[in-house]
Amino acid sequence: MAGTRARAPGEAAAPVIAVALISAAALAYEILLMRLFSIILWHHFAYMIISLALLGYGASGAVLSLAQGALQRRFAPLFSAAAAAFGLSAIVCFTLAQRVPFNPLEILWDPRQPAYLLAVYLLLLLPFLCAGACVCMALSRFRGMAPRIYSFDIIGAGVGSLGVVALLFVLAPADTLKLIGALGWIAAAVAWLECGGPKRWPAVLLIALAGLSLLLPSAWVEPAMSPYKELSQTLRIPEAGDDGRPLLRERTLNVKIPKGIQEGQHIRLAGQGEKLPGGGTPGDLLLEVAFAPHRLYRADGRDLQFDLPVTPWEAALGATVTVPTPSGPVALQVPPGSRNGARLRLRGRGLPASPPGDLQAVLQVVLPPADTTAARAAYEAFAAAVPFNPRSSLGAAP
Repeated sequence: MAGTRARAPGEAAAPVIAVALISAAALAYEILLMRLFSIILWHHFAYMIISLALLGYGASGAVLSLAQGALQRRFAPLFSAAAAAFGLSAIVCFTLAQRVPFNPLEILWDPRQPAYLLAVYLLLLLPFLCAGACVCMALSRFRGMAPRIYSFDIIGAGVGSLGVVALLFVLAPADTLKLIGALGWIAAAVAWLECGGPKRWPAVLLIALAGLSLLLPSAWVEPAMSPYKELSQTLRIPEAGDDGRPLLRERTLNVKIPKGIQEGQHIRLAGQGEKLPGGGTPGDLLLEVAFAPHRLYRADGRDLQFDLPVTPWEAALGATVTVPTPSGPVALQVPPGSRNGARLRLRGRGLPASPPGDLQAVLQVVLPPADTTAARAAYEAFAAAVPFNPRSSLGAAP
């Protein structure tokens, strides 16, 4: 047939099945990330995933253009390694991206947030870089078979796009992510076999790693909802049955937490309350907001308070100390002569609201322990140098 060339003995075959598998995995991963980001954050960030995929595929072509010699000599190991890297990074990079403390609400006034966003972007870029490298390597190595390779690429992408939509109806997002990662490992094994790898044990190992991906605990890759997004709450809501007796049923409701809400305030869910006996319009459900305890901060309306330990000499002489705030560390000036329990206010560093609350640092003077000879001598020298009786106002003898 015109336009085709017989393959010479010992020449590697084009891994078209592996190309279809890795394309299916990459498109499924892209759609899954779009779905997850619209849930975890907001739907605006779902569009970021499209640019991630395009940049990953483009960057892979740029990288491979610098390694043409190695590609010709070691095509099968490089293709399999790139496919395996996709299987690994699809799961690991998503898990790491969830650990980045990115808060979109602070991106305009917290200088660290753009860096956090860049970290998320680069982490999620890596799987698409690996998948794009597989397709680019196949097209570059087997240029005479470009139409056939491209057709398998398109078929795989279509199957992956439709398949992940169907899978999300029956599988949880975490299980779907594990399946996509396993598909990358399987593509690596198939590529090794299609290219006529000299030994079979690498393919067996890759298949075993695919199975291991499926056995990962779902809790490791479970999507974590942003604390500033709508929260899905399971509530035990009392209802009245047809006979008028109260029933207790569980329902899962999406509750939007307004920005700047304070403890003790209420959120009204219209039509989610108790049904009247014999029918009628259900009432409203009122949720009272209660803040979970925090290891540092205490809420007081829109303001936050926390205890700030200082040394006696910092309180007496004044000092500049670094203190934590919800938006990052800042420098705080402790005035000379500060007393234990004094409050220092950082304006606008409290709960986000309009206007934002303040952050109050409550000074706690902490005495160094006198548990060494040098420490006791220092205390004795201080007592001799600075005569002071804190009980003089009581009218009692020293």
